[in-house]
Amino acid sequence: TQAAERRIDLEVRLRRAIELNELRVYFQPQIDIASNRIIGAEALVRWDHPYQGMIMPDRFIEQSELSGSIGQLTLWTFQQAILDQRAMLASGRHVRLFVNLSAQLLTDEMIVQALCNFANEPGADIGVEVTERSVIADPTVAFSNIRRLRAAGMRIAIDDYGSGLSSLTYLKQIEADELKIDKSFVMSLGTSHRDPLIVRSTIDLAHALGMEVTAEGVETPAAH
Repeated sequence: TQAAERRIDLEVRLRRAIELNELRVYFQPQIDIASNRIIGAEALVRWDHPYQGMIMPDRFIEQSELSGSIGQLTLWTFQQAILDQRAMLASGRHVRLFVNLSAQLLTDEMIVQALCNFANEPGADIGVEVTERSVIADPTVAFSNIRRLRAAGMRIAIDDYGSGLSSLTYLKQIEADELKIDKSFVMSLGTSHRDPLIVRSTIDLAHALGMEVTAEGVETPAAH
């Protein structure tokens, strides 16, 4: 079928997208509400396909995991993020950057060591975003690698909290610096009676554990 052909073509071209210079990194800012300053940003990869146009990550990240190219894609994203960070710093703007880390890679020793090396590069101020699902397959190795990354100077953010297991057992064991509340709770703050209570209790819990809190999907006055 045409859909199957497009999927195969996507997989083949994805493996060559980096060398063909088809990938782009965009940054979603993190804004401190109190000061209204940009204090960080999340690196988001887009694929500028030559005849399908701009492809969003929900169409190719899973495919890259299935094809085994997610490691190469992740390392390229970190390299590009660090280059962009240096350019920002040269223009007088210091912004901490975060990159999503696939669950497959959190237990990959080669990838983790490469990320530790990135964290030690001069001027690098970077972090990884992981989900609770990332630690399920092999918690012992995952927790150990999170500690390694943090010891190397990389910040750890727990992404999409509230969208999955939201396990307090995992939350207390993941040595993270930041907790990101899933946008499904934040975007309904003005219409739900329960979500504000859940968000407030999550914020209090994260602060008690020594973590900063980022709210995803802040797009309305009610969410502010």
